[in-house]
Amino acid sequence: MHDYFKYQVHYRKGQPNPYICYGRLSKQIVVDARACEDEDRLQYIAQNQDKIRVEYLQGIVDAVEKGAKEGSEMGKQTLLPSSHVGCKRYMIQNYHDGIAICRVYGPPDLFITFTCNPRWHEILEMLSDGEQPNHRPDKIVRVFHMKLQEILHDIGSGSIFGPTNAILYSIEFQKRGLPHVHILVWLSKDRVETILELIDRIISAEIPDPNEDPLGYVLVAEHMIHGPCGSINPNCSCMKKGKCSKFFPKDYEQET
Repeated sequence: MHDYFKYQVHYRKGQPNPYICYGRLSKQIVVDARACEDEDRLQYIAQNQDKIRVEYLQGIVDAVEKGAKEGSEMGKQTLLPSSHVGCKRYMIQNYHDGIAICRVYGPPDLFITFTCNPRWHEILEMLSDGEQPNHRPDKIVRVFHMKLQEILHDIGSGSIFGPTNAILYSIEFQKRGLPHVHILVWLSKDRVETILELIDRIISAEIPDPNEDPLGYVLVAEHMIHGPCGSINPNCSCMKKGKCSKFFPKDYEQET
C-alpha cells in the first residue's frame, strides 16, 4: 500500500498529476493515504496478536495498577509492538536507548537545532510553474532529509566540533508543515572540557562582517534578526500592549 501511494503521487514529466496539481489541497490525499496505511497496519496487528512477540504479562500488570481488579473490567486487549511507530512501546524503547547513551557517556555537551528553509534553492528549482514550497511537502521532506544526513556526517566525522562519542536526534514538524530536528551531541572526553572559551568559539551572536563573510551576513540578516518592532513597527506580531513580548532590544554582552 505504501509503495502504491508513492507511485500515485510521484511527479510525472510532461503531464499533470491530478494527485499533486491542486496546491495545498493536494495534501489531503497524503493525509488520507497515511490514515489508510495506519489503519491497515493496526488491523494486521489486531488480527495477528498470537504471532507477535509482545509482553502480555505487562499488560495485565498495567491494568491492575490502574485499578482493574476483575477480569471483566479489562476487556480484550490489543497490544502494539515497539515496531509500530508512535505507540507507547515505541516511545519507551527510544527513551531507554537515549538514557542508555547518557549512562555510558554522561550528559550531552551540545544541543543543536537544525530547521528547514522552504527557500532552499534545491526546493525552488524542483517546483513547477505556479507552485509554492508548501504545495509540495514531499520535496521539502526529501531535501531536508538529505541536508540532515550531510550535517550529521559533518558532526560525526569531527570536522566541526572535534571527535564525538554519540549523536542522538529527533525530527519534529511545525504547524505549517516544515520539519526541524533537535540534535544532542556527546563530545569526546579526551578533548578540553566545555568551558567559556569553547562556547564562545562555537556560538556567535554577532552580525558577520559583510566584507569578510558575505554569505554569513546575508543568512543572518535574512533569518536571524528579530523585528523590526517597537515604535518603528508597532504592528509587528511580537508587539503586546505596546511592548515587544520578546523583550527586544536587549543589552549587548561582551562575553558568555
